[in-house]
Amino acid sequence: MKRPLLILLMLIFVIPTWIQAQPYYYALEPIKVGNLAPRIKRSSPFVVGDKIITIKRAGNLIAAVNANNGSILWETPLGGVAVADVLADWRRIYIATGERSANFFIAIDLVSGRRAYYTQLPGEADRSYNSRLIQVGDLILVPVEGGVLAAYNKDDGKEAWVVELPGSIEVMVAKDDTVYLGCEKHLVALRGESGEILWDQKFGTEIAALGVVEDDLLMGMESTLYFIDRTNGQILASITLKGGKVVAGEIPHVGKRTYVMTTGGYLNIVDVEERKIKDFPRLAKNAFDQPLIAGKALVFWSRNEGIFVYDLNEGVQVYIPEYSAFKPIFRVRLDQERWSLVFLNYSGHLMSIKLPRAGFVVRKLKAYENLTVFIEGVVSLYSNDTIVPTIEVRSPDGDLLWLEKMSSVTPLLRTRRTRFRFTLSKPFSYVELKVLMDEGNLSWIHRIELPYEEAVVPPPVAGSATFAVHELKSLIVGEPFEISGSLTVNVKGELELLLIGEKIISESISLGWVDAGAEKIFSVQTVPIIPGDISIKLVAKLNGSEIGETTVRGTCVQGSVIEEVSPSSINLKEGDTIKLKVKVKNRLLDGALLRIEASSNLTSKEAANVGPLKAGEEKEVSLTLTALKSGSSQIMVKVFHKDKLVEEALVEVSVEPVVQTPPPTPIPTSPLESLWKVFAPITSLFEPYLGTMGSRIVVLGLIAGIPLAVFLGLTKLRKREEKPVPKVVEEIKPERVEIIRPKPEEVEMTRPKPVEVEEIPVLPPERPGVEIEIPTIQKELELRLDELAERLKSLRQRAEAMENEGFTGLVDRAESIRRLIDDVRIEIAERRYDYAKQLMDRLQSNMISLDRHLESLEELLGSWNKIEGRIKMMLSLWGRAPASLLTTIPENLRIIALTRFARLHPEMRLELKDDELILMEE
Repeated sequence: MKRPLLILLMLIFVIPTWIQAQPYYYALEPIKVGNLAPRIKRSSPFVVGDKIITIKRAGNLIAAVNANNGSILWETPLGGVAVADVLADWRRIYIATGERSANFFIAIDLVSGRRAYYTQLPGEADRSYNSRLIQVGDLILVPVEGGVLAAYNKDDGKEAWVVELPGSIEVMVAKDDTVYLGCEKHLVALRGESGEILWDQKFGTEIAALGVVEDDLLMGMESTLYFIDRTNGQILASITLKGGKVVAGEIPHVGKRTYVMTTGGYLNIVDVEERKIKDFPRLAKNAFDQPLIAGKALVFWSRNEGIFVYDLNEGVQVYIPEYSAFKPIFRVRLDQERWSLVFLNYSGHLMSIKLPRAGFVVRKLKAYENLTVFIEGVVSLYSNDTIVPTIEVRSPDGDLLWLEKMSSVTPLLRTRRTRFRFTLSKPFSYVELKVLMDEGNLSWIHRIELPYEEAVVPPPVAGSATFAVHELKSLIVGEPFEISGSLTVNVKGELELLLIGEKIISESISLGWVDAGAEKIFSVQTVPIIPGDISIKLVAKLNGSEIGETTVRGTCVQGSVIEEVSPSSINLKEGDTIKLKVKVKNRLLDGALLRIEASSNLTSKEAANVGPLKAGEEKEVSLTLTALKSGSSQIMVKVFHKDKLVEEALVEVSVEPVVQTPPPTPIPTSPLESLWKVFAPITSLFEPYLGTMGSRIVVLGLIAGIPLAVFLGLTKLRKREEKPVPKVVEEIKPERVEIIRPKPEEVEMTRPKPVEVEEIPVLPPERPGVEIEIPTIQKELELRLDELAERLKSLRQRAEAMENEGFTGLVDRAESIRRLIDDVRIEIAERRYDYAKQLMDRLQSNMISLDRHLESLEELLGSWNKIEGRIKMMLSLWGRAPASLLTTIPENLRIIALTRFARLHPEMRLELKDDELILMEE
């Protein structure tokens, strides 16, 4: 009885030691973001405050991760793929999407993950490795495929300017308000505020790297570093670099020294003032990007050898073997607050690994035969903290060999030298040296290699792996497919799976920690690139050593090439032209060069070459066809590969003949009409009030009355001559008559000359009546518009309240109505009243529609508890919630209800596919 109890107690104390904790240098546990292809550009992570902004699902999702604990704060679908490196500030995240038709500049709220705005880009976002967004003042600059740079206001996303450049953008840096761009063989400087090109210099080869060090502009091209005059682009001096060609990217600097990586893994340290190379240590076999400066540590990475650190205080490489396991796929970022490196790796994980705040550099080491070891070295501070370091040296068995508390290191005094000796109890191949900070916090553990041949090395553990792989289905060139199954190992450790094959894109994924005998489910996605029989080798690695392999075989065939031809039918007239867009996807062979032709018996013939294309790569071309003759036919679109027809498509075309319109026959004018044309200036004054006939009658009356008035005037003149003493009182009376304005009496009682009688028409009094009507119409429209603006305020408040409840797009609709109100005000101010009335009717219709939609959402919110319960019930029973079963709410609100439920329950891992909300499996 005692023996089994003793065994049970031993197991209780032993089992916890089997649980493998994450290494101390992990700032966060790896976060799965989805498979990533190293040859396809995607956005690198970005750190802002306590958040890491990263892509997921190969760039279709953007997510915010808590940089302290790794929890997902929010996820937002982009509707496209984030290609260029994102940019963020304290308020928003700025993203450029590309590929296919979803080409947008998007701003997303940093706290909530909601879209602030999105603006259509003039093309696909640039997919070069160094593609990134940069900020100049209040503008965000976005590189676009095809050598285009666009600038957008960061507050509202409105386009500020677009500039076409002489080549595709390979690298871009900014200094103050000036932006410098390497566009293939052109070096261009432009003003960030306006997009004005300041100068453009062409060189013999492509520009790979740029950097700005105070007043100097540095340009890397081939194996030469050039010093450029920033005012005109002229070369001032040049230096031949060591170790191959310049690696593409932005050249970093510290003070007056700049650090340039070359393809052979050499770090060229250049003094900018002297324009000389001070040193060129080789740090790796190859380099992947220009380095990152983190305080007094220089970080760089290689495709095959992982991450390296170079000490700028001591000018030596820091030995950190743990970093060799990390393979960044894109750019590495520095998390300044937590002093860690953030990146995406080849296995599709977001990584955050610690960087030493202070490290130890061994300057001298002596190992004697009596197992006494002498070490002389330096504690070097890399971060901008002030710390009091403690050195602790232990043997592999855990025995304490040396302990020393040193004086503080600060940003002004970054190094402290020390020397010490210790004696080993038995030979070891290495010792561990810990650099401890204040309160015993660990900065780093250095492994110091010792030259003892008798060193005790733990015997390697032999392991084996057992595979269970599902059969492959039919494969098509360029179409991704999954290899899934399970893997069992007989030894615990860190498990990695490799896919190797000549006719596929090789992949590797980390399966994490696995216990002995535990089954590990895996699923790896890759792409076939060559048709025929495919043999794929699956290799299992445990703690870096191969422990087993298996082979999966399948057959790959070529697929359809033509994805889409638009338009699908064409109607033209003779002489017209049409742009026929043909989208193709390479499902033939990796690196295929295609020729696309389009022709018919009614149109001209056009052809274009595309490629070479990678397997699965899409490309769209435009073919311009001219209608030559009339009739109905079909345009034949053909795709050739190596002069062999591989696929064709038909487009219906109809060409109409051009009908010559005969010149209009002149209509003879009657003498009466000719007469009225003479009096048109007079009749036009009366037409708005009396009509055409009434105005003509008035004119006839005037024509008939003028001779009569002249005759009566002459008669009165004769009477006055017979009676020379007229009464003066009679002459004053016409002034009273003018105040009353009886027009006929005014003609009879006035005694001026006959010429003055002709000037009595009713024109001056009536003319102001036309001008008085315009302000009246304007006032009515403005009063009506003010009423609608007040109603909009209420609608906007309701829309904001609904968005706070999880409904989206409502504030955007209210904002579009507000912009329409502004348009109406402009039309009223410019006196285009008819068009203003049309816009106002449309405005009122949009407000009624929004009001009804808000009412329906408010009703939905009132019965939300029942709806939420029904969705939960469907998810618990079937793992999915179809919109068609939400019969208690209107059909147009069912998808909206599912979307809100998913937003309110991020912990349930829900995904909306088509018209169903699906519960994703763990």
